[in-house]
Amino acid sequence: MEKLKYDPVTKENRNIAFSIQKTLWPDDPDYYYFVEKSENNKVDNVAFLVRLGKEYIGITGVEVDDDPESIWLGWFGILEPFRRNGYEKQILLDTIEYCRRLNKYEYFRLDTTY
Repeated sequence: MEKLKYDPVTKENRNIAFSIQKTLWPDDPDYYYFVEKSENNKVDNVAFLVRLGKEYIGITGVEVDDDPESIWLGWFGILEPFRRNGYEKQILLDTIEYCRRLNKYEYFRLDTTY
């Protein structure tokens, strides 16, 4: 399996991230999520575009709330043509490892809407 790359969402690429989000959740897009992530420098409030070679295939990210022991997975998804190849699992494991390396949170949590 080709190695995945993670590009932080910036002001320059946040429209790409939003486009992927709208494709994955057409009834529930949240452009402000990517504006917020692209305009701060916090390592625990960040979104990533997931890249396979030169092609963006998904999004992942993390954020914190009022619980100082927890970091939350945010807007995790992969585009349909790239599913069922093990990328979903790899993105999730890489996101968990990213949080583990922060060495700041006891719990990695997720919240599902659907």
